[in-house]
Amino acid sequence: MKKQRSMKTYRISPSVLNAFSNWLSAEDNWDKYWGDSETPPMTREQYVIKLGHELTAYLNREPTEETEAQAKGTCLNEIIDCLTGSDPRGDVKWDKSGDIYVAEKGAFKFYFDGALVDSLALMFRTAARQYHLQNRYHFDKYDVELHGYAEQRHRYPFRYSALRICSI
Repeated sequence: MKKQRSMKTYRISPSVLNAFSNWLSAEDNWDKYWGDSETPPMTREQYVIKLGHELTAYLNREPTEETEAQAKGTCLNEIIDCLTGSDPRGDVKWDKSGDIYVAEKGAFKFYFDGALVDSLALMFRTAARQYHLQNRYHFDKYDVELHGYAEQRHRYPFRYSALRICSI
């Protein structure tokens, strides 16, 4: 009788999957962006090593310093979450001054257009926040589980949203 081996399961987040994809295509991307440059910011080998270190950092869950863009997104999400009925998390301070929402997180301070924020809050008023999504894919010798969080799950089936603000 053949002994069955237990199947290994690998859990992969979107950040890890993105870092892995970037590392796999590092040489092609370097060629695409800096291949014809006389003064590239780094050599191809340095770029591949840099992306390898980023992948390793994601896999090891090394903490990273929050960027201004991340803080801005967190502030906007916090305002919208509070306007739609969630309890404040505490690390974001915000207030509405006239037609502008002012938010602070750490050393960062942001100003958001009131009409935009109010319209986003109206759109997400019935959504569930931070909804965990996952799916398992079965292969011959292992399973891979992809998982992550959608920032908003709407009451309509199969409708998920992630707020992203590039600039206001």
